[in-house]
Amino acid sequence: MQDITNLLLLSGPSGGGKSTFARLLKEGGLPAEIARQLPAQARRWPLVDVTNHMRRQIEDEGDAAAIAALGNPTELILHYDITTVHRYGLGGYESDPALRLLRSARNIAVVFVCPDAERLYTQFVDRDAIRQARKSAAARTWNKTVLAPLRKLRLRLAGQTLNGERSLYSDPDWIRRCYRAWDSYIVALAHGGAAQHIVRIAPCASGAGETAFRVMSEPVWQAAPADDGDLH
Repeated sequence: MQDITNLLLLSGPSGGGKSTFARLLKEGGLPAEIARQLPAQARRWPLVDVTNHMRRQIEDEGDAAAIAALGNPTELILHYDITTVHRYGLGGYESDPALRLLRSARNIAVVFVCPDAERLYTQFVDRDAIRQARKSAAARTWNKTVLAPLRKLRLRLAGQTLNGERSLYSDPDWIRRCYRAWDSYIVALAHGGAAQHIVRIAPCASGAGETAFRVMSEPVWQAAPADDGDLH
């Protein structure tokens, strides 16, 4: 297996701004204070979304097969939704097959996009409305009557629960617990030597009303007392 020389782990909740961040990175539109903290050539690296298909492939065939399926890249941006392991009951980040890819990377930098709970919910609702509007009536019906019940049945048979994003995102305490759990995971990566650099950023409005980003001065998950309750 060919090692991944450099990997940028672009992480955060679904709807939190990761895709916008990636677009600005590719276009060279990030603020200088953020851009200088990222690998110099990262804007030229291929961007890969973590999917459940990838997870199944890693479980069935190993991480080498997944990397080969991606074309054996030597540099890579891995787009990772930090809420998936909790919504689908995957047992925490240490148990997520997709994160086994990190073991094949020599140099890892982590970007953690973490909007506050109110902004995250608003962004998610707006994005979901656009996504649903683009679907045909047949696709919406198929998802509602066939795919969603099948997902719930599969998880129920595995003793797990499917938690919808909208209901979870409406709970600020759940968001903060999720952020704390992910932050603990990436800090452990750094302490163990696997990750060389962590950048925590938050989306904000630019002067033109578009989404921009800033380096976080104080993590939003510290706004309330820590709670070690179950995230599932």
